Amino acid sequence: MIYTRIETIMANGNKSWMEIATEGLYEMVCPSGKKIVVPDKICNIIICDAFLVLRTEDRDFRNGRSYASFVKDNREVNNIDAFDWQGNHLWNIGEIVGDVKMAFDDFSPHTRDFNRELGERDCISK
Repeated sequence: MIYTRIETIMANGNKSWMEIATEGLYEMVCPSGKKIVVPDKICNIIICDAFLVLRTEDRDFRNGRSYASFVKDNREVNNIDAFDWQGNHLWNIGEIVGDVKMAFDDFSPHTRDFNRELGERDCISK
């Protein structure tokens, strides 16, 4: 069975998560009625007050491929994307971190306060 992890993080700092069993999630419908359709299986969904963040499976696994090299030739466009609640694409993680030469295999939401405590940049808002 394949599971998709859904996490929420709200402006007040409340966080929660759940996992749902799927046969492979490739599309979602936003409250506006607009569909978000992606070519790779959605593995994680983070729900924030203002936007959604999706992490998809490494694109090297498209078309049934079962093996992919860890180091990639190009990942200027990578496997984490943010969308507003109307379904409009906001950014791809590659625009923030650059070409890191690998796909992301996990990610986790953090509040601005958490990042300030670590002395790091707020990595989920642009």
